[in-house]
Amino acid sequence: LILFVIPMLTGCGGSNSVSSPPPPPPPPTPTEFLYVSGSVGELFGFSIDPNSGVLSPIRSGNPMGAGPGGIVRMAADPNGTNTYVSRAALDGSENLMVLFWRAATQSHDAGDLGTWSDLGQILTVSPGKLAVDPSAKNLYVIPDPSANLSEVLSFSITPGSPHSPHLVALPTPMTAVPGVPQDITVDQSGNYVYVTFAGAAGVQVAGYARDQTTGALTNLPNSPFGNTGGNDSQGIRITSGGSFAVIANAATNNVSVMSLDGTTGTLTNIGGSPFAAGANPLAVAVDPSGKFVFVTNEGDNTLSAYAIAAGGELSVISGSPFSVASQPQGVTVDPSGQFVYVETADGHVYGFSLNTGAASMTPITGSPFSANGT
Repeated sequence: LILFVIPMLTGCGGSNSVSSPPPPPPPPTPTEFLYVSGSVGELFGFSIDPNSGVLSPIRSGNPMGAGPGGIVRMAADPNGTNTYVSRAALDGSENLMVLFWRAATQSHDAGDLGTWSDLGQILTVSPGKLAVDPSAKNLYVIPDPSANLSEVLSFSITPGSPHSPHLVALPTPMTAVPGVPQDITVDQSGNYVYVTFAGAAGVQVAGYARDQTTGALTNLPNSPFGNTGGNDSQGIRITSGGSFAVIANAATNNVSVMSLDGTTGTLTNIGGSPFAAGANPLAVAVDPSGKFVFVTNEGDNTLSAYAIAAGGELSVISGSPFSVASQPQGVTVDPSGQFVYVETADGHVYGFSLNTGAASMTPITGSPFSANGT
């Protein structure tokens, strides 16, 4: 599940008449859009009311569609202009990597996604999760765990015309992973890539140095890193300040926090880690300020919300865990830091308003919102 900001221009006007009452204020203009992936080739899009966080389908009769196919996964570039979408094969069809662009044109409403026809990539493996580096030079893809392949696929994003980038496999397209990858993320500096993988309990995070010129990945010294006390590590995210990695451990029902050395890329468990979560924690999100962490718990249908201290320690915020019904999957925080969204396996998106001052959350009016899919 991914969300990004698109700036939009708005205008205002006046009247020379002094007898007419002022016109009512215009409705708020959406400046953020939420995109949600499904498990049978579906792709859903919503605009976000900037004041309330209420979601409205971008296209009548959502979904927007990505194909027929299996699981759809996504990553956006830092500007929110391009969205990279992978679609797993289904019934003998092809694994695809497709670029979508987001723009308002005569044929596409604001927030709608159009496809660059020349970017389709046929993949030899069933694609899993994706990550784009902060400079939007490289796309990294892990295979779906069902493929049982221990590798990261690397692509260069090259400019095209007009404004249509292309994906080109790097000269060394595959980088070995110590086990089957589960999730992937790039740190804010773009220097390091981290992958959670199926391996020995408590040693399930691999780290790679990223060449910012070529995009090539090389193993970091001392990798893989030991997230002691965790097992079956799934989601991983780096805090916005680049100080910590946060990892959801499904088998041990907890969350690891590891300090990130910006000079070496080394990850080290902080004191008190891991921290308790719900049953089978799966996905992780960090708010833009780097002060709050959110983890979906697939096993007990909840969302755990934490405040993260200067030293990386997690403390549960008021009201956590929050009920989000059937098997919560992805979680994201909007770039303004006001709203938290969770997608569930029964085709809904739960929304919460985040009060950063009070460290509390309240459901958004109308939540959950229907995505009519899985």
